[in-house]
Amino acid sequence: MWSDDYYSMYEEKQAEIRNLKETIRRLEDEVWKEQRKSDEKITMLTLRYEDKLHEKDQIIDELTNRLAHAQAQLSGDGSNTGLPTSKTPVGKKKRIPNTREKSGKPKGGQPGHEKHKLEKPDESDITDIIEHGPEKDGFLCPRCDGDRFVPTGEYDVKYEYDVEVIVKKIKYVLCDGNPYTVKEIFSKSPPT
Repeated sequence: MWSDDYYSMYEEKQAEIRNLKETIRRLEDEVWKEQRKSDEKITMLTLRYEDKLHEKDQIIDELTNRLAHAQAQLSGDGSNTGLPTSKTPVGKKKRIPNTREKSGKPKGGQPGHEKHKLEKPDESDITDIIEHGPEKDGFLCPRCDGDRFVPTGEYDVKYEYDVEVIVKKIKYVLCDGNPYTVKEIFSKSPPT
């Protein structure tokens, strides 16, 4: 009898152990499923985070490049760019390059140097002669503002080179194999 009680109690405990093992297995499956979901969420969040980091790095690189470009433009002057010294920003010292070396000679024209000046033209090349004088222009004396002059017969001559620009308005009429002459084209009335 005692063994039947013992055996039935043993069977109950074995059934209870099997139920507990089944519960443990089921809970382990649920834990495994939750672990997989958690791993997927972590992977997705990690990828999203890495994308955001990459985007942030790109923005930082772009802004760094813009800042470097702006600083380069602000630091530009005649010493490091092709800007003339007249374009040097306000507040910056103008750098005027002088690459000449001192020769020890005095300033100005040197003895023996050929003088360069505008030569008077040949009389045959002169196109106009304009005379000025007190009788013609009503001059006043530069010293006394008087208008009474006594001619002395002396005069000064000055020469001027003047370049004349002539504007020509030319009309070209191009015919495309039409048998009419230009006169006939202009004499015909326009088509209606």
